[in-house]
Amino acid sequence: MACIPIALSAWTSTGSPVILMIDSPLPDCASLKYRNEMIGGVIILLLFGLLTPLFGASGPFDAIETEEILVDADTEGIDLFIRIKKSKLKKDYQSPLVLCVHGATYPAETSFDLQLDGFSWLDYMAARGYIAAILDIRGYGRSTRPPEMEASPALHSPIVDTAVAVRDVTSAANYLLRKFEKERLNLIGWSWGTAIMAGYAAKNQEKVSNLVLYAPIWHRQTPSLISTNKSLGSYRLVSKEDALLRWSSGLSEDQKKEILNPT
Repeated sequence: MACIPIALSAWTSTGSPVILMIDSPLPDCASLKYRNEMIGGVIILLLFGLLTPLFGASGPFDAIETEEILVDADTEGIDLFIRIKKSKLKKDYQSPLVLCVHGATYPAETSFDLQLDGFSWLDYMAARGYIAAILDIRGYGRSTRPPEMEASPALHSPIVDTAVAVRDVTSAANYLLRKFEKERLNLIGWSWGTAIMAGYAAKNQEKVSNLVLYAPIWHRQTPSLISTNKSLGSYRLVSKEDALLRWSSGLSEDQKKEILNPT
């Protein structure tokens, strides 16, 4: 069985592709680092190739500039972290805008701005002429933690659901559109982020040029890797050991040695 991510153009509005769904659910691809839950250089490079028609002419990585900002959420006391990368070789009016949102476990930097062989997915988009931004939903990464996170997670129900996350995307998108004087932006969602970005796009179609859903939420026939037998608390913490266990789930001992301890 070939280990190739699946790409599907799913919807058009003004004659151009609006939704691109990408997934790689093949279980026998684990030994080649195509695990759906693993962040691997090969799968990201393949994704770059699949997205090339959306991202114009290339530019050097050393011409990329970075800005990190906190913007107000719609809740008092909550700030949202945004990192923006863009090329110094292009004027803002020449550059399309893209906003990326993470999944339910890790913040945006680990998904979109992880350096592999000297550059990240965010760098790649910026070098190809995009104003590329990542957002941490409240409670994640460098965004403000809601006050409930100061207490035990068992004391509250989940505090950041998809509806709340869509509001955070709305705050970030409105800020970016104003900042760069754009009418539309492109959206990329990863895992849970696909539901968030789809929710935003459904409510704001006039502001969205393209919507990319990577590893979208789908009908499961097996338990989620983050599921437990306990009730969901207000939040969860993930250690390095938890992450390693999740990424290596389903691998044989030989595959673990090959992938996790390459010679």
